[in-house]
This record gives sequence, C-alpha cells and structure tokens, in this order.
Amino acid sequence: MLQVRILLALLVLLHGLPFILKGLHFWGLDQWRYIPAGWAWAALAAGLVLLLPPVGGLLARPLERLDGFAARQRSKWAGFLIYLALLSASAAAFWFFRNATHFLGDGFLWANHLMKDIVFHEPVSTWLYRGIYRGLNAARVFGEVNPVMSSALTSVLAGLVFVAFVRKTALLMSERRGDYFLFIGSLVSCGMIMLFFGYVETYPPVAAGVMAFIYFSLRWLRRGGSVVPAVAAFLATAVLHLSAVALLPGLLLLLHYKAGKTVEMKRLRNLLLIVIAAGLASLWALQATGTFGGFFREQFLPLFTAPSNQDIAYPLFSLRALFDYANELLLICPLVILLPVLLITGQERGKGTAAVNGSASAGNGEISADNGAASDAPDGPRRERLFLALTALSYFLVFAVFNKVIGTSRDWDLFSPLALPLALWIALLLRERLPGRGSALALMTLAVVVTHTAPWIALNAGLTRSEKRFVDLCDTGYWSNRAKGYGYSTLGQYCRHYERPLEAIFFYGRAAQSDPGNVKYRYYTGEIYSNLGKHGAALEQYFKVLERQGDHLDALNNAGVSYLELGRPAEAEPYFLRALVVDPGFTSAIRNLGYVYFETSRPAEAIELYDRVALTDAGTADYLTDMGLTYLNGPQSGTAKEFLQHVLESRPGDVKVLYGLGMKYLEEGDQGRAMEMLLRAVEIDPAHPQIHVGLAKAYIAAGDIESARRHVDAARSLDPRLPADLLDELRGEKMNPPVD
Repeated sequence: MLQVRILLALLVLLHGLPFILKGLHFWGLDQWRYIPAGWAWAALAAGLVLLLPPVGGLLARPLERLDGFAARQRSKWAGFLIYLALLSASAAAFWFFRNATHFLGDGFLWANHLMKDIVFHEPVSTWLYRGIYRGLNAARVFGEVNPVMSSALTSVLAGLVFVAFVRKTALLMSERRGDYFLFIGSLVSCGMIMLFFGYVETYPPVAAGVMAFIYFSLRWLRRGGSVVPAVAAFLATAVLHLSAVALLPGLLLLLHYKAGKTVEMKRLRNLLLIVIAAGLASLWALQATGTFGGFFREQFLPLFTAPSNQDIAYPLFSLRALFDYANELLLICPLVILLPVLLITGQERGKGTAAVNGSASAGNGEISADNGAASDAPDGPRRERLFLALTALSYFLVFAVFNKVIGTSRDWDLFSPLALPLALWIALLLRERLPGRGSALALMTLAVVVTHTAPWIALNAGLTRSEKRFVDLCDTGYWSNRAKGYGYSTLGQYCRHYERPLEAIFFYGRAAQSDPGNVKYRYYTGEIYSNLGKHGAALEQYFKVLERQGDHLDALNNAGVSYLELGRPAEAEPYFLRALVVDPGFTSAIRNLGYVYFETSRPAEAIELYDRVALTDAGTADYLTDMGLTYLNGPQSGTAKEFLQHVLESRPGDVKVLYGLGMKYLEEGDQGRAMEMLLRAVEIDPAHPQIHVGLAKAYIAAGDIESARRHVDAARSLDPRLPADLLDELRGEKMNPPVD
C-alpha cells in the first residue's frame, strides 16, 4: 500500500513538471498550466491529502457503507431510479462542462462534413452523426441545431451509454466492500472520459462501444452463457471505427475459452513475441521496398529513421515517440504509473505461491476455460486479467505504429479507449495485491480524479484556456511539419470564424512557415487581406501561391480582383485570362473579365465574351447583360450601348435591354429609337408599369400629351402606389425608373 501511495503522490507532483521544464510540453500532465493558480494549488493539496493514511482511514468506513448501499441488489424500480439519477447527473455534467473549442480533434472538419453529403473516412459513423443532426432539425425540439451542437449532443448520448456500462461492470466485478467504487474510480479517473463532454468527433460512440464489449466479455468470463453479446459489441464498434480491430485478440481469447481450451502462459508469451516481431519486420520490409502506397505509406511510422520531418513526426523507436507514448498513457489512464510495480510484485507473489503449492494446478502455467465457469474458480481472476491485459496490449500496439504524420498528441482521441481495459486491469491487480483495501484504493483514485481528470475537463471547458493550450501544442508538440501546418491553420480558421482577422493572419502565416508546400494557407491569408480592403497585401499572398502553383484558379481570379479593386484593370486582365486557360468555364473569371472590358471601353471583346457563354451559361450571360445596363449610365455608355445592341440580336425579346436602351436613347434626345425600343418592350410585357411610365416620358418629349396620359393611367392601374399627379411630374422633370 505504501508503494501505491508513493507512486500516486509522485503522479500528483508530476503535474508540476510543465512549470519547471517549459521547453518540453508534457501534454499529458499540463492541466495546471492553464487553470488559475489557486485552483491548481487546491488540486495539489486535495490530491496529497486524500493520499495520507489518516485521511484514508477516516473516510474509508463511510465509503464502505456507501459502497454497500450502491452495490446492494434491489427491486427493479429501485434499480431503475438509481440509473435514472446517475444518468441525469452525468448528462448535466457532460453538457455543463462540455468542450468550449474543438481543437483536440478535427471538430471543424467533421462539422463541415455533416452539413454536406460527403462521407468521411468512417462511413457508418458519418451516417449515424448525420442522421442525428438531420433528425434533430426535423423534430425541432431544440430549435435549429447546427452540426457542432448536434455532435456535442451525440457525444453526451454516447457518454450515457458509457456510464450505464461502467456501473454494470462495477456491479459485476464487486466482490468485497469497496470494490464497487474502486472500479468506478479507476474508470472515471481516465482522461479518456473527455470524449463524452460535448466532444465533436467520431470517437465517443467508439469508446462507449469498447466499454460495452469489455462488460459483455467480463460477464461471460464470470457467469458463462453466450458470447454473442460480446461479439455483437465488437462488430458494432469496429464498424463505427476501424481502430476497434484492436479488440480482436481479446475476442479471440474469449472464443478460445468458449471452445473449452486452455491457455499456457509461456506459449502465449512466446506467440505474442513472435507476432510482434514478425509484424514489425513485415512493416519495415514493406516500407523499405515501397510495396504499398496510399493509406499504408501515409499512416504507419517508420521503425528507425525518418527521411525528413515534413510528413513524419518521428520514427517508432525514438525518444520522441517514447515521450509521446508516455504522455498519452498518463493523460488517458493516469493509473498506468502503478502498473510496473504491480506487475513486479505480482511476479514475486507468483514465485512464492509456486514454491508453497508445488504442483498445484494454478502453478502449471495453464489457465483453464471450463466453458465459462464462474470467475471465483481458482483460474477465474487470471482469465479476467489476461483478457484485459491482452486487449490493452493489442490496443497499444496498434496505436504505437500508427500516425506517421501527426504524432500522438495530435491524435490523442483516436486510441484513448485503450484506457478502459488498461484501467480495469490495474484495478484487478490492485484488488489482488491489496485484498480488503478497496475503499482506501477507491479514495486514491479520487485523488487522481481531483488532481488530473477534473482539471483536464475544466481546462477544455474554458475557451481561452483550451485555445492557449492548443497554441502551445502547435509550438512545442512533436508533430510533422505538415501536422503543424494543419494545427496552425485550424487556429486560423477558428479566429477567422470569430472575426479575429489579425490573429487569423498570424496563425495562417505560421501554418505556411511550417508547411510551405501547402499553398492554401497563403491563399486564406490573401482572402482575409481582401476582406479587410488591404488589396496590396492580398496580392503578395496570391503571388506566393502562384509561385508554387501557377494554375491555382482561385488565386488567379482573386489576384485579378485585387487589381480591379486597386483601379488597375489592365493588370487584372492577364490573371483572368490565365484562369480561363486552366478552366475555360470558370464563371468568376468570365464575369470579372467582363468588368475589365467595360472599364477599358472594349465593346468587341465584351461582345465576344458574351457570345462565348450565351448558349452554355445563361446565368453568366444574364450577369454580363446586367453589367452592360449598369454601365449605360457611366462614362462607358458607348461601350454598353454597342454591347446591348448586340445582345438584342440574340435576345430580341429581352425587356430589360429594350427598356434600358430606350431610356438611354430618350436621354440622348434620340426620340425615334427610344420610342421603337419602348414600344417593343410594352408589346412584350404590357403589365409592367415602369415601361408605361417610360413611354409616357417619351410621348411628352414628342408633344403627344394624350398618349402620355393613356400610358400614365395604364401605369397607375398596374401600380396604385404611383402618385395621382404623375403626369404633371413627368411633364415637369426627367424620370428614368429602373426595371426590376
């Protein structure tokens, strides 16, 4: 017990390392850096006090009574009420302390995919989340729900499933007073539970599925029956996310027992060593020969050396990898600090037992199956420990070779369910090594919750705190350059969303420095400068994009737009033309090129551009036509008239063009051509009051007051809002109303 207290006190004190060694980011133990100093000191004091033997002795007896009350068998209604109270309290905690930002995972990317019909890497998870998102908006119970809110609600729902199976597992595994809270505490102390606090990603349902699989597996090991629920939980979890295949060795062990076979530990150890060695050798050979590309080459770590840190965070066998693995394990399962001592003391106890028992059945190195016999049989606890240890080990091995690009700290969530079998394995070892001390051990897990898990949750529930931590991770984390670029760009996107453009520019700049080959970071910076009206600075960014990717359509187009905003249409034109070489149907470039031709009074080019799209893109043809009507009343009216006259040749029934030209001719004193255009317009659309008003104006100019009166009456009958003395107004002043 003393060793356990010392190690947990060391764990508490290790949370102060980030204050001392600021150059290294101990991201698994950095909670105290970001919460107020008073709270950090309070967590330190509370954690150490709970580890003191007198305090443990004082609180152990009340906890035992509470343990007996919580674990006692009751009527169905009483059990239902306990579950209802537990789930209600959990839901409130999950929601009230939910994630303030979504930097820990790909929250922004995930939410964006939910709004579209894009299937992400995990199709079943995508359909599940999108179904909940659309269902909530169809039901309108909470009003309009955005993808972030929908994903957060899904996280909470998964958390409730998790809590239900945590209680069931604790009830299942309890044998003595204190066991119930020992198992509860071992699981609740896991930093992994952050996944249920409104976490916007695909992993909360996966973690709940892993917990269900572990429960059904332990239930079979304890009570026998059918393994179908465990198999179903495994399949459902693996379908949600492929990483859950790490549970397969545990499932195979169950099926091995189900077949009535035994497990010889020496053979199992040798088999595991052979499989691990063969797997690493195969991985090395396949990477060295370049046999596979795509996903395989992108995701798995090289073993010994990395050609560069552009796309590779670190080799598998390196100090950086070891540092990140240790931080991951301490973050998601802080009780792992006890594991080495528990395993060493277990070996010593095993040797002592073997010496005393001689040829006893437990000392022959075999674990019998008995086809699901109860766990209180001599080999029952060993089977449970072996199942949990094998499941945790296989999960760790999969996560250890994965994430070539981004590093463990950037993908902490993907393999955080590893904490579940690991924490339960440690709890079983604690109960075995320290029998009858369940309540004292449960209080120690509470110390871990107070000093580690609660500050971790509080940190991520705060907007400023979680943002600051992610910036530090980007600065000091062992990520590849590509991953750093992505991390900084996430911050840039976040600041841009919350209208903090200068900070967004800073983070996009850091992203571009980290990953200079990714031109989108420069492009985003250019967009922000354009929105701020700093078109010269925007041009510099677009030029940097085009230096690396000369056919970047949006950069070409935006560079041209920036020149237009600067009043330099002649310099804008080449960029629009280059964009159209890349994509002849690029609508934005066509429309912007129209501006250039009108601004520079080049009707022939404008007409040619119109003819290019008239038959294939009616929307752009209409856009250019409206542009011509706009320029009718400016210095380029001659260009606009020539252009619109050409439009009438292909669209003789275009009322807007007829009216626009008619009023322009009237303004210029060409009454004949004005009358011709307006009469054609009214013939096509006699129900348009503004055309009648235009004709009335033309007739007044020609001295035909009666005809003018007739069209004024027609206009007022179509639009009673027109003034009663409209005719007098037209006779006294010029009027040129636009056509809608």
